[in-house]
Amino acid sequence: MPWHRIVQADETLDFEEQILEAAKSIAAATSALVKSASAAQRELVAQGKVGSIPANAVDDGQWSQGLISAARMVAAATSNLCEAANASVQGQASEEKLISSAKQVAASTAQLLVACKVKADQDSEAMRRLQAAGNAVKRASDNLVRAAQKAAFHKADDDNVVVKTKFVGGIAQVRLQRSGRLHSDM
Repeated sequence: MPWHRIVQADETLDFEEQILEAAKSIAAATSALVKSASAAQRELVAQGKVGSIPANAVDDGQWSQGLISAARMVAAATSNLCEAANASVQGQASEEKLISSAKQVAASTAQLLVACKVKADQDSEAMRRLQAAGNAVKRASDNLVRAAQKAAFHKADDDNVVVKTKFVGGIAQVRLQRSGRLHSDM
């Protein structure tokens, strides 16, 4: 299975590009997590620790495919996080929504890892890969939140700095008049 390395946001990129890079990193990490969960699920079935699920079985809810279902929950949470980060950068969502989405990614990833630890051999290669992929998703999510917060902060700075030149000119005239009065009073 190919391993995807999670990269930090490139500080030389503008903020929208940093968000895009962070979102790509999350997508790669989530893809690796789903693949790792599939491999761990196959290993558990092969060891007889869980039953196999026929391809034509009726989907009976969140955990119908065990670890694969849990990994899909992580993927859904990361999708929500990417949407929240995008909305946050555009000023259409609060930082609280972004943080809440990030916490959901962390929670669903933790659920997946716990579900695997309950049944899997702790020393198995599939378990190590799943753990590493879960950690990569968490790091990528944290990077996305940081990039979005930084972008939102800088956007707020840009929005708050409004210089009305007519007021600046007016203040300058008043100061000149006062300094002129001071010179004429002497």
